Amino acid sequence: MFQSHILCLHTFYIIRKYTVNHLFLSDMIWQIHLNYILLFLFLLKPYSNHPPCINDVSLWIPEGYQENDFYDIVRSVGGNIVEKVELVDVFSYQKLGKTSHCYRITYRSPDRPLESAEVEELTGRIRSLATSRLKVTLR
Repeated sequence: MFQSHILCLHTFYIIRKYTVNHLFLSDMIWQIHLNYILLFLFLLKPYSNHPPCINDVSLWIPEGYQENDFYDIVRSVGGNIVEKVELVDVFSYQKLGKTSHCYRITYRSPDRPLESAEVEELTGRIRSLATSRLKVTLR
């Protein structure tokens, strides 16, 4: 019974505090919401209504390979057309002692649909730069 009285007093205190400071709390909450809205306006990018084009690139990787170097090549070749690059598979071939990485590259233009020839040309440039700069072997 004593605990229920404490709970009622605590609830009354919260309600009283809210009603007394209602203007202050509503202004503070509005300011927080405004800050989040401004933050998301800078972080969000417009969504494209055009369909994505997805290509996979599989590479045998050498010793000392850095994954971020491949991501840098993809971003430098694709620019803002590349929406996402993700490592989808890691395969180790025990007999040869080699490891293969398969990357899925998602292309999407914000203002027009992409043609498959254009995407194939970008993927070809990514593959050639990866083999020359990173000393990987195409699979």
